[in-house]
Amino acid sequence: MSQNTIYSAEQQNLNRFISKTFMWMIAGLLISAVSAFFVINNPVILRFVYGSRFGVFALMIVQMILAYTLRPNPEKMENSSAYIAKFTAYSFLTGITFAVIALVYTTTSIVQAFVTTAALFAILAIYGYTTKRDLTKLGNILLPALLGLIVLSVINMFIGSTGMSFVLTVVTVVIFVGLTMYDMQKIKVYYLYFEHATHLHASLAISCALELYLDFINLFLSVLRLFGTRRD
Repeated sequence: MSQNTIYSAEQQNLNRFISKTFMWMIAGLLISAVSAFFVINNPVILRFVYGSRFGVFALMIVQMILAYTLRPNPEKMENSSAYIAKFTAYSFLTGITFAVIALVYTTTSIVQAFVTTAALFAILAIYGYTTKRDLTKLGNILLPALLGLIVLSVINMFIGSTGMSFVLTVVTVVIFVGLTMYDMQKIKVYYLYFEHATHLHASLAISCALELYLDFINLFLSVLRLFGTRRD
């Protein structure tokens, strides 16, 4: 078997893995959309979740726990059913958490923000997948920056500064533009590391899908905050 044939087969396997990863990411977005629609049209659930800060914070804590357990872990990834269940639950809870945006922003601006984000995300993902540049250094800068952003966002929740909120939103866009490219390249690295552990590929695809899902959601919310039209 020639080297070209081997390379072609490896590339096809990688492409299939990437396709499966995007399939799960899109599935997660659809689950979140259905979940948000369900909550918006059920006032009882809406009041239960948003009636106090405790409801939203409780959801966010559960989401953080689920996200942590969905990270690539060779000791846990053999059980792909568990990864599917946790990813589905995470996507559903995200829909509940962000359902309120449908009450704050007009439907038109939500659709426009989604389309804009989808186009931007596609460009960034293609670049991250095809570039020959090593984006590791970019990740080393952006991950600490993301941590700082989270801390400042929590502080601003108590301060309530409109100016600081705008700056943080712009910074969020910048960070997740970089993270989308970085994560896309990192997925290739993950696949090559687990290339011969085919029994782990199903769970790995879900784990990678979550990273892209989070990149997309954060870009979408930031674009909506910057350009979205609020309801009267």
